[in-house]
Amino acid sequence: MSRLVRRQAQQLAIMKSLRSDEVLETYLNALATSTTRTRTIWGIRRWRLFSIAMKLSLFGVGASLESEDGYCKIRELLPGGPAARSGC
Repeated sequence: MSRLVRRQAQQLAIMKSLRSDEVLETYLNALATSTTRTRTIWGIRRWRLFSIAMKLSLFGVGASLESEDGYCKIRELLPGGPAARSGC
């Protein structure tokens, strides 16, 4: 049950942190999807997040990331990358 409560709190925090352009993007996507299933309207930020998620890594960080329970988790540090060199 605590996992469900954590996820709900996380979703609420995300909803509260949305900027006006993200709210508009969400609305336009819902409107486009209601008329046809093949249309999606993505803003620049959404496209970058999608691209990062598909690669499961962030350029320049030097770490391979994965999602666990809705949270970002470091899967491995890439040898020679900034994260590995930092010694953390």
